[in-house]
Amino acid sequence: MRYATFLETQHTANLQKTLSLGKKLGVTDESSPLSLRLKKNGQQELNQLRSLNQSAFDRSYINAMVKGHQDAITFLDQAIAKSTNAVLTQHLQSTRAHVKIHLEKALMLQQKLG
Repeated sequence: MRYATFLETQHTANLQKTLSLGKKLGVTDESSPLSLRLKKNGQQELNQLRSLNQSAFDRSYINAMVKGHQDAITFLDQAIAKSTNAVLTQHLQSTRAHVKIHLEKALMLQQKLG
């Protein structure tokens, strides 16, 4: 699925920007309860997807991407509202714009898949 490749490229680029910004701001790379929960949920979703046939996989994958990106937008909106650092706020806003594009693409694919 080209969408998955698109996400991998976009998310990798954003992760590098986030890590670089964290380094500039003196933020250490620590696992938070949220990041640990996201990893666990992601692994569970992956395990469920592996057992599906192609058609069911595609629908389940895109449904998970819609939900995940909706949740990410909610999280980013909250983080933007709480941010007191202009550079961080700008990065969060840029990330949100990209996540919105990811969500819009996922919604279009979801509609096509039925």
